[in-house]
Amino acid sequence: MSVTQIVPFNEDQLEVSKVYESFLKSNARNSERTAGEYQSRIEEFFKMTLGKPVKYLDLNDINSIKYSDVKLYVDDLTKRGNTDKTIETKLYTVKSFYNELLKNDMKVNPTIFKIKLNKKEKHHESLSFEELDMLYEFMKNEKDKQLEKYLLVKTLFITGNRISATCKMTWNESFVQKIDIDTGKKVWIVTVIDKGKKKVEKPIPDEFYAELQQLNKGQDKVFSIAVKTLERALERFSERIGKKITPHSLKATGVTLGYRLTKDINLCKQYASHEDISTTSIYLSEEKSYVKQLSYNMTRSLDDSLLTAMSKEELIRFIMDEKNKDIKNSILLRLG
Repeated sequence: MSVTQIVPFNEDQLEVSKVYESFLKSNARNSERTAGEYQSRIEEFFKMTLGKPVKYLDLNDINSIKYSDVKLYVDDLTKRGNTDKTIETKLYTVKSFYNELLKNDMKVNPTIFKIKLNKKEKHHESLSFEELDMLYEFMKNEKDKQLEKYLLVKTLFITGNRISATCKMTWNESFVQKIDIDTGKKVWIVTVIDKGKKKVEKPIPDEFYAELQQLNKGQDKVFSIAVKTLERALERFSERIGKKITPHSLKATGVTLGYRLTKDINLCKQYASHEDISTTSIYLSEEKSYVKQLSYNMTRSLDDSLLTAMSKEELIRFIMDEKNKDIKNSILLRLG
């Protein structure tokens, strides 16, 4: 059964269709899957708000959609079981199409998509240093493929890369040595192809590269286990510690612990391969202690004599105190 292509009836419809086709093609260059998802979200939006497919739309149709219509659209999505995160993604996609229309001198109003959502979804849980060590030991004691499971979770933590990209790593293409611009030292670089066919490079220490070599038996791929296999192992670990831990929790752990060590959100953004620093900030919890917050300490002057008055033993005891573990780890990180 052949499908007859519908030709737009007027010039405005033709212009909207041309921009829409160009918009989808530009996204397809990054990822065919992403372009397909964009198309289904945009088609759904106009079908729910106007009851018309995009190929029939003209500029007057698009401008007839008001803020109140978008709110009703959001309400309908909620009733259909869409989460706030999913709704936010759909709104962002349609707004992107509106912005594309603007770039082509077609006057539309993207501000109608500025709708506040009450996000109730919990972000991926992260691990403490102690829990991370527990996870490593847990994987080493699994019934099968212990070494591979251990090194896979360690790779996810060290690189902050997605598990889908990590499981595609190969010995021939994913590792290369480059010269560090500050020290002139050769550094091992892990290269993966991330979401949207984006090439991501992460430096790793020599010791970890040597540790990974335990898996190198001449095969093409670094890791052979299925994602589901690791997910099931993490579910077993989750039951042990009372937290829901997923492969993405390793990235959340890296951002959380990395920020605790460095207090540098830009380094954390680089580690997580985020385009926007606001995405990185989602992983960071607010400081609960009153006396540690900035407003409490803004008028306090730092007194160097507090350090010079301490003996070597007192300073070591202070650094080694369990309550000051973040200070100790930060010092060790700098020394390393």
